[in-house]
Amino acid sequence: MSNGRFGSGAAGLGAIALAAAIGGCSGAPPAPSQRTQHTPAAPPEVWLPPGARLAKPEGHLAEVSCLAFSPDGRQIVSGSEDRVLLVWDVATGQVVQRLEGHGGWIRDCAFLPDGRGVVSGGWGGEVFVWDRRSGERRRLELLSPTDAVNSLSVRPDGGEILVGTLFGVARAWELGSGAATLEQDALVRPGERNVVWATGYLDDGRAFAGGNAGVVVWNGQQAVTARYDAASAVALPGGPLALGGEGEVALLQPGGAIERLGALEGWVYGLAVSPRRDLLLAGDAAGNARVFRLADRSLRCQLKRSAGLFAAAFDPTGTWFAVGGDDGSVALARVADCTGADRRLAVRQLGIAQRRMHSVAAGQAVLVGDGAGNVSAWSTATWSLVSRWSAHAGAVSALAALPDGGWVSGGRDHAVVAMPGVSSAPPRRIGRLRNFPWAVCPGPDGMSVLSADAAGDLTRLPLGEGGAPATLLSEQRPLYALAVDPGRPEAVVAGMAGRVFRVSLVQEEDRNASWPRATMLRESVMALAYSPDGRWLAEAGTDGTVAVRDAEPGDAPPRRFEGLKRQIHALVLTPEHLWAGGADEVLARWSIHADAAVAPLRIEEHAPIHSLAATPDGKHLIAALGHGRVSVRALPSGDLVAHLLPFSDGSWATAFADGRFISSGSGAALGLRFEDPATRKVTTLGGLPHIGVSQPSATRTAEGHVLVRATIFSPRGVPRVRLDGRWDVRGVIPSPTALSAYEVELLLGERSTAPHRLDVLGPGGESARADLRPEPDLRARALRPRALLIGNAAYRAPGVKRLPGALADVDAMRRALQRSDGWALDDDRIKAFKDLDAANLEATVTGFLAGAAEGETLLVYFAGHGLDQRGEGFLLPIDFDPARPADPRNALPAARLFQAIAASKAGRVLVILDAGRAGALSLPEDLGVEHDHSERIGVVIAASAGSDAAETPLGGVFTQALVGAWTDPAAVDPEREAVTLGLAFNRAQGRARAQRPRLFGGLDTLPLAWPLRGAAEAPAVMASEEAAASGTTLARVKGTVLGTTQLTALGRRIDGTLEVEIAFGQDTESVRIGVYAVDKAPPAALPEVFAPGPWKGGQVQRLRVPLKDHEPGEYRVEVEPCRAGTACGHEPASTFRIRLGG
Repeated sequence: MSNGRFGSGAAGLGAIALAAAIGGCSGAPPAPSQRTQHTPAAPPEVWLPPGARLAKPEGHLAEVSCLAFSPDGRQIVSGSEDRVLLVWDVATGQVVQRLEGHGGWIRDCAFLPDGRGVVSGGWGGEVFVWDRRSGERRRLELLSPTDAVNSLSVRPDGGEILVGTLFGVARAWELGSGAATLEQDALVRPGERNVVWATGYLDDGRAFAGGNAGVVVWNGQQAVTARYDAASAVALPGGPLALGGEGEVALLQPGGAIERLGALEGWVYGLAVSPRRDLLLAGDAAGNARVFRLADRSLRCQLKRSAGLFAAAFDPTGTWFAVGGDDGSVALARVADCTGADRRLAVRQLGIAQRRMHSVAAGQAVLVGDGAGNVSAWSTATWSLVSRWSAHAGAVSALAALPDGGWVSGGRDHAVVAMPGVSSAPPRRIGRLRNFPWAVCPGPDGMSVLSADAAGDLTRLPLGEGGAPATLLSEQRPLYALAVDPGRPEAVVAGMAGRVFRVSLVQEEDRNASWPRATMLRESVMALAYSPDGRWLAEAGTDGTVAVRDAEPGDAPPRRFEGLKRQIHALVLTPEHLWAGGADEVLARWSIHADAAVAPLRIEEHAPIHSLAATPDGKHLIAALGHGRVSVRALPSGDLVAHLLPFSDGSWATAFADGRFISSGSGAALGLRFEDPATRKVTTLGGLPHIGVSQPSATRTAEGHVLVRATIFSPRGVPRVRLDGRWDVRGVIPSPTALSAYEVELLLGERSTAPHRLDVLGPGGESARADLRPEPDLRARALRPRALLIGNAAYRAPGVKRLPGALADVDAMRRALQRSDGWALDDDRIKAFKDLDAANLEATVTGFLAGAAEGETLLVYFAGHGLDQRGEGFLLPIDFDPARPADPRNALPAARLFQAIAASKAGRVLVILDAGRAGALSLPEDLGVEHDHSERIGVVIAASAGSDAAETPLGGVFTQALVGAWTDPAAVDPEREAVTLGLAFNRAQGRARAQRPRLFGGLDTLPLAWPLRGAAEAPAVMASEEAAASGTTLARVKGTVLGTTQLTALGRRIDGTLEVEIAFGQDTESVRIGVYAVDKAPPAALPEVFAPGPWKGGQVQRLRVPLKDHEPGEYRVEVEPCRAGTACGHEPASTFRIRLGG
């Protein structure tokens, strides 16, 4: 007998997550019935602060499978089906550390005795030892990646780790060396699959394991066994074992006798003994936590939870006990309060009410099943929640829409529940299965439901009263996917080991016909879906491949669609496209009519996709995601429409792609967290400020000014904005695209990189601020970059080609860096080296980076051979020895280069590597540059350039293309009037595709050159060229419009420069120059220029204001002083008018 928690397992379970293959019940979603759906009025809309995004929830999103207190009792670690370990502070209830890296379900965890490490095990055969201080992990090898760790224990002295697995084996490692100390199969019960659910150590140091085949205790090479189907086990004083079974806790005495200790309701998965060894805590799948006295076997207290319990722990100090459930929560109760079976215990809950979304379906409404057993219905008109039901004790594992507008669901409680659309009665249980259903579908007769479950049964359950369930197929191995043919009374069901069955729903003799093996996937089948017309059947499994076959049985091979690498959980077939999603956290779309070899459209969801469904009108695709959200995407484009967020307390929220937000306005929804991606500051929906400001951008213009742009969210009206708390910014205009948002744009007339801030004050007195630091002006002599250029050509080893073109590349790069319209670097700012050996290569590179000044911009260029060895990249010196490719003394590891960058004081580092063979040069994964996480590092790799450079002394194709684009006016960024790294790379990439160049990092906007652009003159007229000074600070102000340019590509738009000459009568800290269109009502403000001084009395200064992309017309220019300690405008502004465009 099996305890039935996960069924009988499957090959490849290391990647399987609890996910229903929704969307395969038929070729098309159920058509709307005559019943009219009530569409409630949409809740009031709110707009999120610009740039804000949903943050990671503060807690688990799925079942808590393990709990362990730290040795001092101050912290508790929890592991979950959501693949995350969380370390909680017991006193505050806050998460103090997230440990992420598991590829699948974390099944067990423990602190090491010194408290500085954590050990965890889970699916995929993963066993990790975590360093708490660094967050780094070490994997212990030996287990098969198709196995799964169910239990993990640390020997009391901390010297050994013992695990038990899904495949019925026990393994132990010495913690220090990682050497195996135990490799045993557990007790095997002939004819049954054996699973180890529990491991541990007796007081005398002997190891034990328990599972469905019994309990085994190892004494050296001998094993003492006992027959008991154990889901959990812990050692007790004197040698007995406490065993968790079905509805009970039992004692296994040293002599082998088994005695019942106490009763529960469901399987007991959580067991823990108190530090004084006098109390036993047991938690079961029905949500019961009971504490028994070991002395007299009496019940001391009990706790009832709404979700099944799968983990239990006592605090080493004896203060707390804890249980973890499949709703993702951790509940803490005081041992001192545990004084009576009838006493209601006060509970502290760690975590939130947001749960992982397990399943979705679409009918008259979008249906969502979550990890807490709830089903919710959402209006497709407003995307607001309209109804919610509590359907299961545990996660909703399967969900489908009924043709009458109702729904049917399956749950982890093994139940199948139906909610008819024509009834106002509550949901009704229509059956209980041997194990939980992976998929449910309405039968084609409209009067029954089909269910495929983890016990391997395909069951038909009647929707009405009086009928009896019928087993149509019993496979004895899990069935994961189910689809009903839209054109005939036939179902297809599939599961473990790629077995696919066609099952007639009307003919007894044809019920169990296996599909021809030639068309099967190699791995377990996890998802099935028919096309709407029933012509095609798609199946997907654990290897990331989708096979689409003719739905008519036959020997024709299927078409295989590839592009995903990990397990696929869900499929949807529309008339034009095949959609798939799973553990890759990517939504993939293929054209069903195109060549299967064409790569799919990939949409990042940033969370596992557990279920997919299309709405009946074919306009939207719904995806259940593993981070607690449901995404709504437009069909066929896949563009995001909204995220739906139901909470287990009944509250809800919807975040739209355009920044709008609606919610229930109460409950756990108010705790929904948002973060600023730039600053990582977090707030909640209930604590959102009334005013917010985005992280300002501060970029250099061609004139050297700093263009500052920011978006302000001010729902109460136009905000007041000040620069550095002193100078009012008047150019605050409503955003053209977002409600309650305002755009700010101003120019700083300075070349320094001194920090500034924007202070924002809302009409209601609420405030916000944002700090900014201008980009350095790389044309200013003091801020010009330095460059290190290395060309390795004269390789010495036989078989390593010489690269004469590498030297030409270095010369070309030097010329580009010295151009007057570029960085204009003098010889003393360029260090060029040719033909460096191993010792000099590393010393030169690391020395150059170590000598950087604070905030300096550096360029490191290397032309030569590169090598990839087991995923690690190397730059090769001329004395490279092919016999020692991975010896760090034989080459410069890319990791060493980036370690030197990380330690450098440089503000920005651009690395250009014209090296490698056939795209082989790798970057260190921990840099994050391949994911654009580093804002101070830019990396350009031309991976195949070495082979080209070997053919010609003229240089590598990519470097020559990049240098050509460096000064190409067509590569100019119109905003910066400069050639930027990103644009230059794009042009070079198009000319050197064979070299497969790549660009990583955060320096796309780094300016490389400012080539001049030719332009035709356009008329500009000064209405008044001089303004009399109206105060004492500005004695005289004169304005002159320099040459303007008609931009024909934009119609009648004008560029130009306004030069303002100011004679100062008194000292002043700064000057503000504003340009306003006078023929607008109210006058439209253009970017303002703030020119920080200080300016001295008697000084005459010319300041230039760029006039960008202006409409022809008349403009008013205001010039006013800004004194220290006061705002601008303490004296009336000097004004004059100009007219642009005649």
